Amino acid sequence: MGTELEEWQRLSSDSSKEAGLLSQDSVSSQNDGPVSHSRSSIQQTTELLTKPLDILDLQLLTILNKEPKSGYELRKDLHRLFDIDVSFGTLYPHLSHLIDAKLVVGEWRVNNLGRNKKKLLALTDLGKETLRENLKRFERTASIIQSLAVTS
Repeated sequence: MGTELEEWQRLSSDSSKEAGLLSQDSVSSQNDGPVSHSRSSIQQTTELLTKPLDILDLQLLTILNKEPKSGYELRKDLHRLFDIDVSFGTLYPHLSHLIDAKLVVGEWRVNNLGRNKKKLLALTDLGKETLRENLKRFERTASIIQSLAVTS
């Protein structure tokens, strides 16, 4: 359990640093000031809604749509619901990407005994909207695949 927490802290720290550097670079390289930055944010949001998520990200957002979960709980739910085994080395980079994209937020919680911190992850409003759009896309894709796979 300690290694999961340490890995999560490292990945969260790394992705936060990267996100901070990218934000500073993109803002400082803009000549138009805050207006360009907000335009860039709108463009980024539009891209999130139109760009298809990969299946693991879609599965993670679907699970988090019900209630906040820790990485460990997400891993168990992926196995229980989708019958897939995902290593923590695969799971945490996906979660970090979803956090960086502002689709998911994490909050550290301590159990009622005052120890065993864990990060609970929850969907943001943008995450819920992105999930809805990607589910529509997924349903259309599944329908097309099924119609093409049916032999006459």
